[in-house]
Amino acid sequence: MHAHEWSADSGYSLRFPSVDNSRILVFPSSGSAVATVVYGQGGSFTSATVNSGGVSASSLNRPFGVALDSSSGVYAVDEGNNRMLYFPNGSTTATRVYGQPAEAISALESRAASQLATSTPVSSWYAARFTTDSANLGGVLASSLSLPRAVALGSNGVVCITDSGNHRVLQFAQGSTYATVVFGQSNFSASLPNQGFANPTANTLSNPLVTILDANNNVYIADTGSSARTPYALLQQPAVLWLADCSSLAAVLSAPCCR
Repeated sequence: MHAHEWSADSGYSLRFPSVDNSRILVFPSSGSAVATVVYGQGGSFTSATVNSGGVSASSLNRPFGVALDSSSGVYAVDEGNNRMLYFPNGSTTATRVYGQPAEAISALESRAASQLATSTPVSSWYAARFTTDSANLGGVLASSLSLPRAVALGSNGVVCITDSGNHRVLQFAQGSTYATVVFGQSNFSASLPNQGFANPTANTLSNPLVTILDANNNVYIADTGSSARTPYALLQQPAVLWLADCSSLAAVLSAPCCR
């Protein structure tokens, strides 16, 4: 098992993503080392199937990051499926998906959906969003993802997803799956490392891995570039470049806003 980003709710229940086992485990606040809830494996603690039962609102493929909102809803970065899922508190079935945009449904399907009887649940019109796993579905968009690696939540409700494959970080308003801010690229349709420049600048990214927000909602991005040895944190608001070794980056990650 390789566990990456973890998160804890206000009651200190811990949620750990287990990459190789394609699941997320929840450990109770009592301090027990035995998990009580599992995401991604249909309730089974002994299964390690990638996309158990097929790509769905409850399957996972190499989950990399976890974050909890104020209601203990779970944001799970599902890297292998090029998406992020949102699970309401107490549910292991997602109700929202990032990175598999509805606009990628064909025009024919969209027209058919608009003609459905009003008694048909709206969620069924776009059920394909939970059953697709393509990188940049529909193209590089404000709603697409490629190999997402991390998620961070701001106190103002914003959601930041580290979209490593597109060399950017996307920021979403609370509840929306369409980004309103992009870090690392000049627009929402660009995806080149360092925007195609030979060297990095104060507004480029190359293979970002981790994003965090501090108490003032400043955004810090660990921009690894081509060197895994010397990651640096990029403070985007205001744009100031900080060099950091791994130990100091770990200190930033242990700040109260990130626990």
